[in-house]
Amino acid sequence: FLIDVPAKTASVTITLTPKKGYENFDLYLYAAEGALCFNDNATFKNVGLGAAKTLTIDSPAKGRLYVSVFCDDTVEATQTKWGTQYSGMIEVLNGVPYSIGVEMTSK
Repeated sequence: FLIDVPAKTASVTITLTPKKGYENFDLYLYAAEGALCFNDNATFKNVGLGAAKTLTIDSPAKGRLYVSVFCDDTVEATQTKWGTQYSGMIEVLNGVPYSIGVEMTSK
């Protein structure tokens, strides 16, 4: 996701809200100024347990703020003579639905 941050912004708050029934997945929320962001280069991150996240950035730089969401849950795949058998939180195979919101305050 991209957020255009205007000059004189005091803070940016990004809120990640899972759809009802998907709260037990572990979603990570990342942000970086001026570049795509991942775990290894995110300037700001919230990697706590659960899917609901809030990330507040005080005095962000004017310009582009890149935001990404990563699902840390996975499934186990076992090869059998009948094909691949999946186990664990298999709901993640269809994706974890969420909404993302942004609130900015001015200086």
